[in-house]
Amino acid sequence: MKYSKKVRDGAALICAIAASTPSLANAYRSTKIELGASVSHESLGLALSAWVYARDVLMERFGMSDTYQVDAEAEALIRTGWTP
Repeated sequence: MKYSKKVRDGAALICAIAASTPSLANAYRSTKIELGASVSHESLGLALSAWVYARDVLMERFGMSDTYQVDAEAEALIRTGWTP
């Protein structure tokens, strides 16, 4: 599936906020609520998909346990054009 720049930017923003805000780490739905209508549900879906993929790679394969690292990796995936 191809995502628009707006959807990708929104998804990356969700991941970036979660990565840099301890109370929102891995809390993408809460982050979306905080951002309101400026971020679409499609962006939330992409962010969640990237997070699941990043979690599988970082936590399960490499044993990393810091959730902010998963959030940051999810953002990087989205910004580099990753697609679920």
